[in-house]
Amino acid sequence: MYDCFFTSAPQLKRHPLGGNLLRSIFWRIASALLPLALVVDHVKGQDFSTGPGCYAVSYDSIQPGFERQELAFTLVFQKGSTGGPATTEDTSSVWQPGTGNSYWWRARDSLFVMLSNGQFELWMHLAPTRDTLRGWVEYQTDVARVPPRARLMAARKPCARS
Repeated sequence: MYDCFFTSAPQLKRHPLGGNLLRSIFWRIASALLPLALVVDHVKGQDFSTGPGCYAVSYDSIQPGFERQELAFTLVFQKGSTGGPATTEDTSSVWQPGTGNSYWWRARDSLFVMLSNGQFELWMHLAPTRDTLRGWVEYQTDVARVPPRARLMAARKPCARS
């Protein structure tokens, strides 16, 4: 009796169980990761894949809230093509070798650094040009509402022998 309603309706395509499900998941993941692969790019003029890079750092335009002893005056980037461990050669009451968890990474034309001594962090956003890095640093702590900033310039230097 009313068979015409069921035969004239558009049919849904059916795939065997799991037939295209894995392929569909793969393409969704691949399309999500592709933009990330394009963002992580080589920084112009900097190559840390052959060994560490050492820099002497100077600051200007230091906002209130930064104490001079909290600033790192040397940066050391360990081997890596798009990121790796970072440290400072400074030895003071604030900075001691081997304390904290510090690292650097690249994204497009920028270099990012997070130096930590276990009590606070210095977050750096740097633009590399040949043997110098220019940018800013923020002092991050769990009690700072608006982190103070300072501009910085870092010039490549020979690494200290250990």
